[in-house]
This record gives sequence, C-alpha cells and structure tokens, in this order.
Amino acid sequence: MLHFSSNLHREFDVVLLRLGVSFLPTEFRDHLDANVREDSFDKTEHWIVALKKEIDNVLLPLIRERRPDPKGYLPAAAEFLAAEKIMEDLAIEERVDGLIDRATRRLFWLKAQKKLDREAKAKVVNSKVK
Repeated sequence: MLHFSSNLHREFDVVLLRLGVSFLPTEFRDHLDANVREDSFDKTEHWIVALKKEIDNVLLPLIRERRPDPKGYLPAAAEFLAAEKIMEDLAIEERVDGLIDRATRRLFWLKAQKKLDREAKAKVVNSKVK
C-alpha cells in the first residue's frame, strides 16, 4: 500500500490507476470502492487526490496497527530455543545419524558382496576355458 500510495500523482494515467487498484488485496480494493468511487468526482485529479488521502490517512494506519508486536519476538524465540527443544533436536539428530551410518554400512557391504560374486563367477568361467 505504501508503494501504491507513493506512486499516486495528479498526472497519473487513469487506465493504469484502475489496474493498480484492481491488483490491491480484496479488503483494500473494496474499501476504496466503497469510500472513494471514481464516479463521485468530476475530475480524475480530484479522484487521485482523494485516493491518496484515503490510503495515507485510513488504510496505512490500519495496516500499521496490524503489525506484530516487536516485544513478542523475544518470548517466541526463547520458546523456540528452549533447552528441552534443543535436547529433543539433538536426540533426533543422533537417531538419524545412526540410521545413516547403518544404511551406509549396508550399502558398502552389498557392493563388496556384488564385487566378490562377480570375481567368483569370473573364476568359474575362466577355469572352464583353460
């Protein structure tokens, strides 16, 4: 909304302005359609000025009120980084590491078996030829 408001000028193309309003979130678009209708003004310049005033004086303060409380970040971070949570994460990480180690050992074992089987078959084939 701040970007949209900062781009409003009296010499703005009406088609682009209508398109810009149509791309706004539904809540804000409906608010502007209800309170600052284009057909309520004689000149486009008056409509643009009214749009800018409505956005700057009504919608932007409304958006600023909805911002999350910055004081709530520290408790949320503390809860997220609690010692119990870190210990649970470490336990999960250790279990996953164990699973990866077992899977890697099994993969190497299977590859070694396959190589030994090929070598054994090659010996059988070579001994018959001689």
